[in-house]
Amino acid sequence: MYGADAERMMPSSITAFNKLSSEVTVDGTAGFKENDLVLLVNPAGCTLGKITQVQPGPQKLQLNPGVSAPQNPPAWGSFPTTYASGDMIMNLGNPIVRTYSIANNKLRVTEGLLQSGANTPQELVDGIMDMRAQYGKDTIGGDGVVDTWNNTEPLNSTEWTQVLALRMAVLARIGNFERPSVSGGNCDATTAANAPTWSGGAFGEIDVATVTSEDRCYRYRVFETTIPIRNMIWRSL
Repeated sequence: MYGADAERMMPSSITAFNKLSSEVTVDGTAGFKENDLVLLVNPAGCTLGKITQVQPGPQKLQLNPGVSAPQNPPAWGSFPTTYASGDMIMNLGNPIVRTYSIANNKLRVTEGLLQSGANTPQELVDGIMDMRAQYGKDTIGGDGVVDTWNNTEPLNSTEWTQVLALRMAVLARIGNFERPSVSGGNCDATTAANAPTWSGGAFGEIDVATVTSEDRCYRYRVFETTIPIRNMIWRSL
């Protein structure tokens, strides 16, 4: 998921918050637009809202409840969380959620907005057999260095702050069916001895250990990358 806003990348300061009128006064409305999603943040928690009106003169943002803004609490006046001068508001624009998956040996992506849900999957490339990913975690000392790679999902905010990077890999099958080296024998283009692997270990969606497996009749290629999580460099250590 990533935010699509390109104008206001850093958080803004809240100068006042009027729950009864669903109105947030900020230090500047430049970069905020109607229908942008925003995140109100203070030490006690956060609230996702949707801008229904921008008032440049008085530097105010309206987050009115209603059908067009289901993210906004139905009654800000009775909403338990309140915000005050010095709290933050972050503009997310229209957050885009991309979900990658494999179906029928095709890598595909489903892209949607938080407001409207997921769309129809789009096929990206053929011949993709497997996809793997792991979190890179700073589990020792909090020194900003990855100590552990695993795919165990963090359970709370403390564990999420340990995640510094992701590494992922896809396994592609080369489409040419290769005949066995020995006429009438079993395929041996890819065997257990040279089975494809990645930094996180073995792929599990192909069987090249069984001598009669058709998976042995093809060659494979691994595409792997490590992705630092950019925003983590701004976190306090």
